[in-house]
Amino acid sequence: MALASLPVSPSRPPHRRAPAAGDVAGNLERGEVPWLDRAWLISIGAVIPDIDARLRNHPHEAFVELFAATGMDSTSGASTSFYCVFDDTIHLVAGPHADPDQHLRDWIHELVHATGHASRLGRALPDSFGRHVHPREDLVVEIGTAIVCLGLDIAPRLRHPDAIPGWIELLCSDPSQLPSAMADARAAAAWLFACRDAQAAAYELWLAGELQREREEAAAASAARRVRRQMEVNRWALRYAALRRRIGDRRRGRRLGEPAPAGQAGLHR
Repeated sequence: MALASLPVSPSRPPHRRAPAAGDVAGNLERGEVPWLDRAWLISIGAVIPDIDARLRNHPHEAFVELFAATGMDSTSGASTSFYCVFDDTIHLVAGPHADPDQHLRDWIHELVHATGHASRLGRALPDSFGRHVHPREDLVVEIGTAIVCLGLDIAPRLRHPDAIPGWIELLCSDPSQLPSAMADARAAAAWLFACRDAQAAAYELWLAGELQREREEAAAASAARRVRRQMEVNRWALRYAALRRRIGDRRRGRRLGEPAPAGQAGLHR
């Protein structure tokens, strides 16, 4: 299944009231970031999957599984983390990292940017990032990053607080940008989780096939062993039968190997 064809953007139930752009702008003006709250994200229809029990309290391992499933490329050594549209690669700051969780948040942030590539969800991505001249894409990615972080058991944080004035201006000038940005954020997070789930399903299918093959091979080997064992049992039975005949001949006073008297051949007591 092509990654771009994976199901994304779960629809928001109609009974939920979408937050107003003015309310969100007001929250931001007061220094409140609503999408850092799980309840707010759920209220806009974000699907935050349950954390796999084996990965609970292990967010780094959970992220590795997610990133590997996307098939995206990343490289380390940049002075600041960014996603490049032209080479479709995530460039990360070189380690070591004083705050590993913050490094993961940066990586997830750029990963959400990368979901907008034409080969994936096809958002209208800017040619470059980092100067906050594209507030809508930044808003999509900030919300999407929060959803993914919560789905990986990582506490979300605001990565670009200096972008808040641009978001306020965007929401006040065009309130319709908020619902479309939230929809794109949900779609980006859902696409990433769908990639992970598809790979997990493929792995489980492969593992089930391998275990079945091992069972079949073990059954075939066991059958072969039973055949060899029965052949050995038969061989020993023939040897014991021959030995019993020789012992019976000796008891009857004949030399070993001497033919039995006429009329007694084949008789054994």
